Amino acid sequence: MGEQSVDVVVAGAGPVGLMMAAELTRHGARVAVVDKSSGTKSISKALIQHVRTQEVMDAAGVIDAVRAAAVPLQRVEVHAYGRHIGAWRLNEVDSPYPSPVILGQDRTEQILEQRLNALGVRVRWGSEAVAVEQDAHGVRVRVKNDHGEQEVDAAYAVGCEGSDSVIRAAARLSFEGERYTGEQFIQADCKIRWSYATGASHLFLTDHGDAGASGYLMVIEMPNDIVRVFVSLPDDNPPRHDDPMLDDVQNALRRLGASDAELYEPIWLARYRTSHRTANTFRAGRLFVAGDAGHVHVPIGGQGMNTGLQDAFNLGWKLAAVAAGDAAPSLLDSYSAERVPIAEQLISGTDRAYRFVLHPGSFARGVAKRLGPFILGLDVVQRAFRATLEEVGINYRGGPITTDRSRGGKVKAGDRAPDARVVDAQSQDTMRLFDLMRGTHWTLFIFTADCGAPVPQVSAAAVIAARHGVKAVVVDRAPTWFETGAATNVLDRAGDAHHAYGERRPTAYLVRPDWYVGYRGPLADTASLEAYCQRVFAQARS
Repeated sequence: MGEQSVDVVVAGAGPVGLMMAAELTRHGARVAVVDKSSGTKSISKALIQHVRTQEVMDAAGVIDAVRAAAVPLQRVEVHAYGRHIGAWRLNEVDSPYPSPVILGQDRTEQILEQRLNALGVRVRWGSEAVAVEQDAHGVRVRVKNDHGEQEVDAAYAVGCEGSDSVIRAAARLSFEGERYTGEQFIQADCKIRWSYATGASHLFLTDHGDAGASGYLMVIEMPNDIVRVFVSLPDDNPPRHDDPMLDDVQNALRRLGASDAELYEPIWLARYRTSHRTANTFRAGRLFVAGDAGHVHVPIGGQGMNTGLQDAFNLGWKLAAVAAGDAAPSLLDSYSAERVPIAEQLISGTDRAYRFVLHPGSFARGVAKRLGPFILGLDVVQRAFRATLEEVGINYRGGPITTDRSRGGKVKAGDRAPDARVVDAQSQDTMRLFDLMRGTHWTLFIFTADCGAPVPQVSAAAVIAARHGVKAVVVDRAPTWFETGAATNVLDRAGDAHHAYGERRPTAYLVRPDWYVGYRGPLADTASLEAYCQRVFAQARS
């Protein structure tokens, strides 16, 4: 390959490609972004940002813009076969962002593009990646636009251009799965008049009468007094491919959910079928895939875009670190090892939900109708549902860059790093652990615990952190000043941070730039901490 003008070519500038490019750039990589479209989406498409995705948006520097434009999804009322059985309470997640929010994909893309522009990168709209080659030294991407074709040489290329990915094809990755048959989905973004109060969205599990089929209907509140009405229906024979009329959606809503509903002022109408597929790996040499280029699934739970954004958040810092020489190339092996299982779990879970909702059988219908109020009333069920749906339970335990030398505790190596309020020991300002993690660095949290930690151990851990360019933070239960020379000292007088991590003993937690715990170990075991740092960083900093 020729001289590399950029470190990474990102193909596709949907939400995943824009996040990928922004994260790469934020971490110091040189990026070129190409997309065959003329600009960002003009329709809402994917709607929901789950709690973990909002934490990603925080780290990426766009959470204020997201929350200013979005509306919270705090409650989903559930109706099963003609009976209201309760509600999913979605606003109780332990995070600064305790509930999912609703924001159209068009607005999400605009926010991410603005962030990318602010970082100094412009998308090459109207430019499509049409061919890709790679060798041991780099990649060459052939890009086609109205002016002809040109070649871009780079160290790596990432396909974020959807299920028809050119990058995936060039990498010769499989894309196994199946198309669901027998059902279609119609939807409308519009305004609604009906007898349900505002402030909640609604899920209806339904029967289709003479058709003998089950299905579901959702009415989701969006910004600006708009709702999305989403309906599953038995497929037509032969299948129709035209967009539905608003009356089609309204008639389905009246028949299956609310007989008094009136829909008006439609913004977007759509009809589609769905499938599930996943690549066997997300990397082949210098080529990577993320988002729909690597996995597609049925849109139950609204997790597709969220999973893709988290793919980008996982890979961006790794590619940038390797490109800069700050990490060994083997770090890139961890991307596929960590994210493929997440995609497989997502596809398996949404497939089970799809089959339960659309093909439940008489027994499952009876259970939902009769026992639903009891089941939805259980706090343990609500917590488990939120952890799964909001993606805060995703972890990389046992992964290739995860080391755990401790036992017990709530948070293990590979888990999402939780947030808590602490106080800066010097200024006595209240802050959050997320504030200390925000940036492009790794963060070493040194928990001194109730019994306190010996000063030499704290100092030794801080010295290791400094040697590897890691930000060290001493989280102390008592107002004791540790003269480490390289650490930030915060106070946890009420024990909120120690409780969030479940720690009662002096422990070190090394948090990655994507806010997952890479290493956990007893504070006294500085040898294991040093060994981990030497493994993940290319070289010690002097």
